[in-house]
Amino acid sequence: MRKLLVLLLFVSLLFGHTTCGNTDTTAAAAAAPEEDRADDAEEDLTPFPDKMLARAHANFGLEVFRRAAAAADERSNVLLSPIALSTSLSMLLLGAAPGSSSWKRLSKALNYDTVQQGDVHDLQRQLLATLGSEAKGQQQHAARVYLQRGLPPKEAYVADVLKFYGTEPKVLSGSTGRDLQDINGWLSQRTSGVLRDAVPALPADLSLLLVSAMHVKAKWALQFPPEETAQGVFHAGGGKRGPVALRVATMRRDDVPIRYGLDTELGAVAQLPLQGGCSLLLFVPVEVTGNLTVVEESLTSEFVADIVRALHSVRARLSVPRLALRDAGDLAGAVKQLELESLFSSDADLSALSEAQVGLAVSAVRHAALLELAEEGGGGGALDAAARGPAEEAHVHRMEFSVDRPFVFMVRHDATGALPLVGRIVNPAVA
Repeated sequence: MRKLLVLLLFVSLLFGHTTCGNTDTTAAAAAAPEEDRADDAEEDLTPFPDKMLARAHANFGLEVFRRAAAAADERSNVLLSPIALSTSLSMLLLGAAPGSSSWKRLSKALNYDTVQQGDVHDLQRQLLATLGSEAKGQQQHAARVYLQRGLPPKEAYVADVLKFYGTEPKVLSGSTGRDLQDINGWLSQRTSGVLRDAVPALPADLSLLLVSAMHVKAKWALQFPPEETAQGVFHAGGGKRGPVALRVATMRRDDVPIRYGLDTELGAVAQLPLQGGCSLLLFVPVEVTGNLTVVEESLTSEFVADIVRALHSVRARLSVPRLALRDAGDLAGAVKQLELESLFSSDADLSALSEAQVGLAVSAVRHAALLELAEEGGGGGALDAAARGPAEEAHVHRMEFSVDRPFVFMVRHDATGALPLVGRIVNPAVA
């Protein structure tokens, strides 16, 4: 893991990231409250099973995200849910013959060899229940295994998937139109009607289809005043043509308690409080660029945890684009690169899933992710005081933080480090 090279608390000038008030950065850094540093030192780093599983999922999802981002056009937004994608692959793992090459490769790719306590499927059930309970409707995920007609799953497999993941695998009818309607209808139902037509087509040689999705309708810990939202400039990535100035709806709020730092390679890093036990982590490069490879390739669950511990409390005037973004596609190409090519061929050993003797292999890994981020959030009072963190008011620096260029983001569960959503946003105006 790359060590965090330099993480400065305060900067006097960083393009759109400017401080307000005290501009003596040396004095400000020296005055960083002892409580912040004490909190970092006191954090229990002993990995509990739920945290180990969340870390495993996060690292798997980030590996897939890196490959999906590298394959996508530099001007394209990329969104992915490590939690939802890992759930669909975990369902597949239940169908791999225990101890087989398929089981070993998939377990390794999912980083389950790092989860040293408990049954991963039971831990997954508990983690999903925790996230769902705390999210209070702000996160909706879906995951399912579909089998081609004539490949009925084993009763034991159906029982295990239902026990741990609350969804039964389903055998398709063989009618493409009817099957697409069924799959997309189910995804729509699991996301309160927001996600529609996420699977536009089925593979001609379909054997097994993995489907997963995540819809995050994030709510701020502190609401952004709707009357403050106005058109702002976002310097979108334009590929070889360079940045393109766009006018986008931009939310604004003064005096927001956040955690902030500046890394020499990653640029500005900010942790913005959300409801539901989560935070929005933003990685905003110093220079305007659509190429976010340096950030994308740096991120691991452990490194992100180090970054979060290194951030410091500030009060900021925030300017953040309003977001309503969706990404959907087949992640088979990215998943195969994690030494899982055999799962997509006749070499797959999925004998715990079905009685089928031949032809049982993964045909596609359909995934959809949606992020909605508007002004909605909580009020002030006790919530505002809690969001301020341990820093004393007199020691909290004030600054301006403007998200006005391509960035990488994470919706991260604070207690476990689980990642409901990760992505890069090059153009916030794309629906």
